[in-house]
Amino acid sequence: MGGKSQIIPRRFLFFLIAAAVIVLTFSYYGMGMMGGMSGGMMGHMKLMRGWIAGDTLPVDFKTPRPAPDKGAIASGKSIYTDRCAICHGPKGDGKGEKAKDLIVQPRDFTFAVYKFRSTPSGSAPTDEDIYKTVSRGLHQTAMLPWIGLSATEKWQVTYYIKSFSDFFDEGEELVTVKAPEKRESGAEYVKKGELVYKNAKCGVCHGPDGRGDGEKADKLKDDWQRPIKPTDFRRTILKRGLNIEEIYLTIATGLNGTPMPSFSTALSPDDMLSVSYYIRSLAPKLSRGGMMMMGMNGDERTGMMTDMPGMRMGGGMMRNMMR
Repeated sequence: MGGKSQIIPRRFLFFLIAAAVIVLTFSYYGMGMMGGMSGGMMGHMKLMRGWIAGDTLPVDFKTPRPAPDKGAIASGKSIYTDRCAICHGPKGDGKGEKAKDLIVQPRDFTFAVYKFRSTPSGSAPTDEDIYKTVSRGLHQTAMLPWIGLSATEKWQVTYYIKSFSDFFDEGEELVTVKAPEKRESGAEYVKKGELVYKNAKCGVCHGPDGRGDGEKADKLKDDWQRPIKPTDFRRTILKRGLNIEEIYLTIATGLNGTPMPSFSTALSPDDMLSVSYYIRSLAPKLSRGGMMMMGMNGDERTGMMTDMPGMRMGGGMMRNMMR
């Protein structure tokens, strides 16, 4: 009898905490997602569902950008400590307490090797590049869009992230790459892009049909000698999403720290644009309905549980109860 009387309150408490987590999570979506962009809770939920399905989220460049002064960097440090250090580590070395739970490891900011840039291969990213990543997140990783931060806060954390490395030269004028204007229909680009994909030997890594099963697929390593798999374009959403310009930037600038080179000298801008359309045509068509977390992979779910205050608090309480 004594054991049974203890079990019932525990179950009741478990469901009470679960309900609180749901309320807190929906409150999180309703309070300041996208840092002031309109739409309310339902609009924000729609944005997140779209992101899970592969959308590239809008980025707020209209709000005035704060100066990168000591005050902004100090504010960025506070945000980073509260939101980012759990994965990227207090020292920015990618060794946060959650890193061990992730398949795609958090970026080590001390090396200043950034994959997602608008600058040529081997270059540092622009401030705008880092800000865009913070705003939009990275698909297939625990780096979800930081929708709960305002534009000012995202700029502040951008400035602080840069402070982990002296690779950034504040006086340097960085060259940026842009996709050319579209001159043909999407269907024409897809048709041409399939031929470019074949001739450029993209299939050696990504496979002849884009399934990530090329002859070199199981032999690739990143700059830290960790095994790295080429993307299966037919099963997964690209980390930058399915926006043509973002796919183009990956092809034109490469992914620093990985075997993915820049093709800017091997292909013309129009060829790179064509293969961008072809790669997007291979992407899976994901549902925008149902439970959001059902459409996420393991790292994305971990990111959501980590990022959202309600999830973080409730998850910890429920783990303690189960001990």
